[in-house]
Amino acid sequence: MVSEGTLYVDVETDRLLFNTGYTRTAPLSWRTGAEAWSEYLDAASKLRVTVAVTEQDDCRTVYVTECFTLPAHFEADVNKMGLTLVRGMGPLVEAMRRAPVLCAWNACFDLQVLSSYAADRVQWLRSCCARVRDPMLELAQVTGRYHSLADVAKLTLTDDSEHKSGSGSDAPGLFEREEWTELVRYCAQDVTVLRAVAERETVVVAVDFQASHRPLSACGLKRKYRCTHERGTQTQTLETNRLQYISNHAACPTEPTASGDSADTTSARCDQP
Repeated sequence: MVSEGTLYVDVETDRLLFNTGYTRTAPLSWRTGAEAWSEYLDAASKLRVTVAVTEQDDCRTVYVTECFTLPAHFEADVNKMGLTLVRGMGPLVEAMRRAPVLCAWNACFDLQVLSSYAADRVQWLRSCCARVRDPMLELAQVTGRYHSLADVAKLTLTDDSEHKSGSGSDAPGLFEREEWTELVRYCAQDVTVLRAVAERETVVVAVDFQASHRPLSACGLKRKYRCTHERGTQTQTLETNRLQYISNHAACPTEPTASGDSADTTSARCDQP
């Protein structure tokens, strides 16, 4: 299920999307139109990365934006977590450029906020989109809605150490209070959970079948999904061609406009099988 050399990545930002003026309250659907996705990605581009954590094979790395002042004990703290400290997002951008496969939950968000650190932003996004795997989008194709990593991990993973340690909304608060060690611990745990979910043969998600936007049989994935709901359990095994959603991924612009934004927003959604 997972390619050798896959780079798992998660980023934390200085603010939440809603602190940028983004006001959309309804969750984005995999069927959401280009205008809504454009608004979402525009808000994401206004955020600044604080820390990012990656795992690749047995190597775990934390990247911290250079402009921040870190406590003297910080590097020793992250080393105790099994992480190597790297200052700046430039090395992360290059590591993602070299990785054979990228894996992130809600990858369009991570790629969008990281793209501002790439000198060749559009080309970098195109390259990353061609190699990224997003389990959140894969699940959306199955269930017709997006699921949080926390919810999927709670149902799928039996080891409590593989569950998320908090909510994504907690991360900006940790940054504001300069609780750098806890911020990295939270981000690193997200990557651990992401990898555990991505490597599972069977993923369990909660689904309201009556409210689902799409029949579970109309999916294009080589993976098993056991979908649970309050009235029982239904198992769907899908053995058709693996989902190909990357070419029209929302974070893949075609040509930048004079303002630096993508000129093509007509395909800013997941491909349908």
